[in-house]
Amino acid sequence: MGILNRIIASVGIGSVSVDTIIENPRICAGDEVRGYINIKGGKTPQEIENIYLYVMTKVEKESNNLKFVGKEKIQEIVIPVSRIVSFGDNIQFPFNFILHKQAPISTIKTPVWIHTGLDIKSALDPKDNDSLQVCAGPYFQIILNALERLDLVIYKVINVEDYYYSNMPFLQEIEFRPTGALKYEIDNLKLMYLLYENKLELILDVNNTSDKVDMEDKKIRLSFSFENLRNKEIYDIAQIIKNAILNFKN
Repeated sequence: MGILNRIIASVGIGSVSVDTIIENPRICAGDEVRGYINIKGGKTPQEIENIYLYVMTKVEKESNNLKFVGKEKIQEIVIPVSRIVSFGDNIQFPFNFILHKQAPISTIKTPVWIHTGLDIKSALDPKDNDSLQVCAGPYFQIILNALERLDLVIYKVINVEDYYYSNMPFLQEIEFRPTGALKYEIDNLKLMYLLYENKLELILDVNNTSDKVDMEDKKIRLSFSFENLRNKEIYDIAQIIKNAILNFKN
């Protein structure tokens, strides 16, 4: 490669382009993501070491009493390439991976996307972003069905920074508002959840502005084995959650 071509490649002019195609963009946490990456050669040959797929989301953070929204990585997938892409090349790399079981549900405030990057020697990194529409995994969906049975309606969904409960830098927080009998008992319910190898743990924050007792930073923790979630009726799970809320309040 001549000196001029090396300079052109290093500043990204006429360099390779990348386009990631996701075959199943609507997916639940814990399911397999499938797709392929199209790499098109530029005007100058370039050596690609690896392809990186980063599953990303947005998280509400706070620093020096200032709140802001940042980006956080859910997981990273590395695809070794180690080849030179020349002019006219159009190369396709298929991929598949299991989406993290703790991947957040996609909403306007909690989007999930795959960021694709190429590891190219002495050149700008071509990038591509592709959205995923993530639904709850099977075990958390059972919990959501139970909360719906209690006439608790989702009001707000955000990802919050967390370095205490989870091995990830954030947790998804879902706020519910009661519309049935519980509206006489609580004002709202905030829920976070953790998935382990064989169980699901709920962290519930009950709020009732009429309470005279300061309940700040006091949370209910409930644990359900996957076996119980599979075998119990939705009604029974709903009653366990309801009783925990009422017992905690009283």
